[in-house]
Amino acid sequence: MAKETIFYSSRIHDHLLSTRNNPLFNRIYASCLEMKERLISLLNKEGFSTHEILRPEIYKHDLALRFLTDFKEGSIHLIFKPFENLRLLKQAYNISVVSWNFDTVHRVSQNNVPFTNHRRMLSLVDEIWVFSSKEKSVLNEHQFLNVFLISEYQSSKDIPPDKIRERIRTIGGKIDG
Repeated sequence: MAKETIFYSSRIHDHLLSTRNNPLFNRIYASCLEMKERLISLLNKEGFSTHEILRPEIYKHDLALRFLTDFKEGSIHLIFKPFENLRLLKQAYNISVVSWNFDTVHRVSQNNVPFTNHRRMLSLVDEIWVFSSKEKSVLNEHQFLNVFLISEYQSSKDIPPDKIRERIRTIGGKIDG
């Protein structure tokens, strides 16, 4: 019998032509997709049911949420996207899974586009999962205290299942309690 359903999103629909030709963005997005495959595979092996959401931002009203099978308030939503493309699932526990290296977090919008303010975008999620103590340190320096180091081995194929189970169990306690 499957445990709770974990929702996830990784597709980017507002992929502008200029973004598609951006090698840095493409590298970051490829890293997101690779991590999605590894983490979703691990969750399925651990008995969790996983459900991809193509556009989480469209589920803004309670009526729309009824169309998500097995969704309940506080369900986990894993987001495998670059900062600029984070989109939340209403009434879910939103987690940004960060699987690329970076040295800083943009604190100001570029060209008056609010999505380019990384500080703003990351402040929208409930948690941030990283795979390197360096990224955790960078985010902590920017006053993000909801950052969890899942593994020090970003390039490794092994994500520790016990750490993921523990984190999900802790999140479930926050939601239920």
